[in-house]
Amino acid sequence: MPEIARRAGVGTATVDRVLNGRANVSAATATRVLTALAELRQPKAEKQRRITVLSESGDSFNRSLEDAVAAVARRRQDLAFDVHTFSSMDVRILSLAQQIERLSQGADGMILVAREDPAIVRAARAVKRRGTPVVCLATDLPESCRHAFVGSNEFGAGAAAAGLIGDLLGKDGGDVLLIVCGDYLAAKDRETGFRHVLEDLCPSVRIVERADVRNDPEIARAAVVAHIDRFGPPDAIYSIAGGNSGIGRALQECELVGQVTFVGHELNSNSRLLLKAGQMTYLIARDQEQEVMLGISVLDSIFAGHPFSAREERPARILSRHVGA
Repeated sequence: MPEIARRAGVGTATVDRVLNGRANVSAATATRVLTALAELRQPKAEKQRRITVLSESGDSFNRSLEDAVAAVARRRQDLAFDVHTFSSMDVRILSLAQQIERLSQGADGMILVAREDPAIVRAARAVKRRGTPVVCLATDLPESCRHAFVGSNEFGAGAAAAGLIGDLLGKDGGDVLLIVCGDYLAAKDRETGFRHVLEDLCPSVRIVERADVRNDPEIARAAVVAHIDRFGPPDAIYSIAGGNSGIGRALQECELVGQVTFVGHELNSNSRLLLKAGQMTYLIARDQEQEVMLGISVLDSIFAGHPFSAREERPARILSRHVGA
C-alpha cells in the first residue's frame, strides 16, 4: 500500500478506500490508484545489457567477427550489441585507445580485440578500473587490464604450422618466407610456437626472410613478389598475419600455385577461396562464433557474481582443400 500511495501521489488511507470500494474518493484519484496498482503487478522486465564489441584487426577478420556477433545476437536477444571495427592497415593507436575508453561508456561489458600497445593497455585498464568487465578475444592483453581471455592456443597453432610444413618439405627441408603482423600477442605466440618446432624437429627448414605486412593484402602481395625477385621462390610461406588474399595473388602472378606450400590462419570468405583454388595448402582456423559465445558466457558469470575462468582456450582446426573448406 505505501508503494501504491507513493506512485499515485496520495495517502495510504486513500489507497485503502479505493481498494476496498469505499466512498469519498474522486474518479480521477481512484484511476491514479488503480493505475499504480496495475503497474506494480506487471512482472519486472530485466534490464537489457549492452555489450560493446571493439576490434582492431584486418578487414577480413573484422567482417567475420561482425557476422559472428550477429549470429550470437539472434540467439541472445536479452543483450544489445554495439560493434565497432577498426582496420589495422591504417589505425592510429592513440585515437584507438581513446575510442576504447569512449565506446565503453554506458556499456555493461566489453569484448576487445586489439594489439598489445602501451596506450591500448592503459585504456583497457581504465575501462576495467571503472567497473566494466573486459574480455579479450582472439589475441590477449596483460591480465591487469582485462578480466579474461577467450581464443585459440596460438603457440600450439604455430607449432602445428611448423609440423605441417616440415612434413611436406621432408628431410631435405627448404626455405620459408614468414609473414607477420605487428604487436598482437596471438601473432607472437604463433611465431614462437613455429620457431620452437623448427629448431627442435625440423632444423633443415630455414626461415630466410620475415616480412611485416600489417594485415594489408597489397603489402603482402608486394612482399612475396619482392622476395621471389630477390631470393627465388620459397619452398613454403607461413602467414601468421592477415592479407592472405594478397599472397594468393602473388603466387598466381608468379605461376607458383601448387609449387609453394602456403599455410595461413583465419577462416573467412577469402581464405576459403584460396583453399578451393589450391593457392593455400593448409588453413589453421578458429571458430569465431564459438569464441564470441564463450566471451558472453564469461561476461554472464561476471554479471551474476559467479566464478569464471580467466583464460578460455580452444584448439584450432586444420583445414585443407579437401577437408573442411
